[in-house]
Amino acid sequence: MAHRTAEQLKVEYPDADWRERFTQICDLMEVLGDCTISDKYAISDALNDAVALTPAGVTVRDRLARKEGVPVKEAKLMCALSIGHADLFIDVAKTDPTKLAEAVHREIADGRIIFPFIFGRDLYDQYAEIFDDEKDSLTNEETLNLLESLPRGATSMQVVHSVQEGWRGSKRVRMPLRSRGTWCTNVTSSSWPLGPNCPQS
Repeated sequence: MAHRTAEQLKVEYPDADWRERFTQICDLMEVLGDCTISDKYAISDALNDAVALTPAGVTVRDRLARKEGVPVKEAKLMCALSIGHADLFIDVAKTDPTKLAEAVHREIADGRIIFPFIFGRDLYDQYAEIFDDEKDSLTNEETLNLLESLPRGATSMQVVHSVQEGWRGSKRVRMPLRSRGTWCTNVTSSSWPLGPNCPQS
């Protein structure tokens, strides 16, 4: 989106509910943008169906598919991840944050998208065991190999955590998962385990 001040955005988007919905969607897009995926990753129908594009987004998606040969699902998600440029690419009114969060949660829980467990020394010990020398960067294949035998990490935002209650009027304050480590494969759990067990909320 073109640069606007906070005051200009408040005037352009006066609906507080719309702004909250937009924030939730942006948080989920940030989660997706931070994850690691394999070269064989295929976007699920649930994730694809959870996102609605604006006419501007549809135009860019179709251009990517037609001129660049990008598969339609991938082109759609590329538009969603970029949020927008001069215009929004995501239709905030037609994109349900709850369904989107559920789709993202399922991708994480199924191990289709991966986040490293960055707390403690496990990641560093595993790196030292696999690689002889320090590297400035890892290929995608090396990254997946490194993470394969480690506990599942969860780098996420409050919006993913909130999906367990479906945003059914819960006003309880939660810390975002981004600030804490968890071994928990249920990334929407209201518990914050730092050990191998994941209590169900």
